[in-house]
Amino acid sequence: MQQARKLFFESFALHKQLRNAEARPLMVRCLEIREKELGPDDVLVATTAGSLGNIYDDLGDYATAESLYLRELKIKRKRWDGIIVK
Repeated sequence: MQQARKLFFESFALHKQLRNAEARPLMVRCLEIREKELGPDDVLVATTAGSLGNIYDDLGDYATAESLYLRELKIKRKRWDGIIVK
């Protein structure tokens, strides 16, 4: 998990510098690690998927970005549906 965290922040820094081609493989690897360790429906996986979507969006791959955004939304919605508001 520490490796995933390191990859996430390295990728995020590159993304902020508009170096998305370099950021993408780091975020992809981060997502793979988090999915394996946390499961496909974890909120941290959702956040990572959304961040990867941002990278694809900036690269002009809107279809891939959309699928990642929808995945993030589905996971987070499932999480919120499980919370009972009193």
